[in-house]
Amino acid sequence: MDIFETVVAKASGISASSPLASVLSMRNDIFELTEKAYQASLRPNEPGGVSHAERAGLACRIARRNNEAILAQHYETLFEIGANPSQTLISTVAMTFEIKRSSVIPT
Repeated sequence: MDIFETVVAKASGISASSPLASVLSMRNDIFELTEKAYQASLRPNEPGGVSHAERAGLACRIARRNNEAILAQHYETLFEIGANPSQTLISTVAMTFEIKRSSVIPT
């Protein structure tokens, strides 16, 4: 796995030509495990009751609430309907997730 193709490296703007490349390469295992966790969270083989689009919508909403514009833009592209969904759609997906969660997890 090329660690510079992972979401973490791309979101941080670190490339193979970066001065940090040699240091990060020593932690290849961390990048690989992080990427596997990312894939398992957003694109699991069996998504269960939360679709891939809903997962992307929730991740996008969290990124936006934390002022992480690069990550929000990345998650927008994961929507099954295509890139740049409207804010209304992101809110609807996030609300759907909240409804599903509250029906499964008592508050």
